Amino acid sequence: MMREIRKHLSYANVMATIAMVLALGGATALAAGHLKKNTVTSKSIKNGAVKTADLKGSAVTSAKIADGAVGIGDADKSLHLQCPGGTQYLQGACIRNDPNGTANWTNAQLDCQNQGGRLPNVSELMTLAKRGVVFGAREFTDVISISGSTLLSETVFSGGNFIQLEPTANPTQYRCVFDPTG
Repeated sequence: MMREIRKHLSYANVMATIAMVLALGGATALAAGHLKKNTVTSKSIKNGAVKTADLKGSAVTSAKIADGAVGIGDADKSLHLQCPGGTQYLQGACIRNDPNGTANWTNAQLDCQNQGGRLPNVSELMTLAKRGVVFGAREFTDVISISGSTLLSETVFSGGNFIQLEPTANPTQYRCVFDPTG
């Protein structure tokens, strides 16, 4: 059998066979070994083609991912931030769209804590006002201070353009802020 094959081996047959192997895949392997840096882009890779097991340890770090390359829609569903109904996402928290009611500062703080939240800070109320949320009156913040023997809280007025110290004993509107991660 080997004699039979050797009779038909010629330079032309060997070269034709090598050319066929290269045409059917050998050239691809050769080219892959000589790729320049950054020549393979995300558009070149089919969805799902690269798995975690394919990546070397520390091959992908936050420093290597361009800003905006991975959006919240690309994240695992467990990472999505969820604000409960009646609230909106604001500066890393969920803040009520409407005031909870009126109370003194201590009772307002306790009410928010009992619901799993807290009183907002000045920045959160000011940003909420800039978004067009109208306050009925001034609202408590989480900041208190002492003047003589009086406890005072910073309050933000409707429109978010005025901050005033208000005695914590005075009934004032308030709203609660919640952690979106639960």
